[in-house]
Amino acid sequence: AGRLGIGTNAPIRSLDIYDGNANAFLNLRDSAGNLDIGTATQHMVRFYEGGDVRMTISGSDVGIGTSAPDLRLTVQGSSGQIANFTNGSKDFVIYQDNSHSQIANSTSLTEQKLNMSIAEKQFKFYNDGSEALVITGSGEQSLVVINPGSAHPGIGNNNQHGLYVHKDIGDARVSIDSATNSDAVLRFLNGGTLSHFIYSDGSDTGDPLRFYDNGQSKIVMSLDRGNVGIGTT
Repeated sequence: AGRLGIGTNAPIRSLDIYDGNANAFLNLRDSAGNLDIGTATQHMVRFYEGGDVRMTISGSDVGIGTSAPDLRLTVQGSSGQIANFTNGSKDFVIYQDNSHSQIANSTSLTEQKLNMSIAEKQFKFYNDGSEALVITGSGEQSLVVINPGSAHPGIGNNNQHGLYVHKDIGDARVSIDSATNSDAVLRFLNGGTLSHFIYSDGSDTGDPLRFYDNGQSKIVMSLDRGNVGIGTT
């Protein structure tokens, strides 16, 4: 009834050590500084708690919460926070439920985080507790929305794709900032081929704005300190 085993005449557990020439081993070594647990041949190593498998090592795969890991690390559990990497003061949390997969920098999941919405098929980036950017759609209908707000303008609108910048209050701005004495450029391509570009000419006095026709290989219009030049700089 107490079950001991070792080489066994059938006890299973409460210390049951059985080799059977499969070269199973449990080695505790002090002088070499080693702790060896496992089998010499390729059999699974399982760790139990409460009668259930809590961790499994199978081949080179490790499973937590599963007895059948299929990747180098497989973590299986109920909905909620499934991993937290912390240095004691800062957290990096992985969260999963049936609607969302989230990566966040706090267990509250409210500050900086990436929310991958399974139902909506969207990536949502949060900063300081608010949505800062949403990526939705796919292929030609892909849409990046900056500062979407609660109304999510542009999202779900088939006429909106590419980049959408939204502001409920104040100016909506897109900035192109180059190094000093360099050009800030907005390029237009058709089928991957450059057709036109607009640039602020940082190498010239006053940073004039140039409109360049790449097909004609020339500047077609310039705005320079209040003056407009067509066909001339």
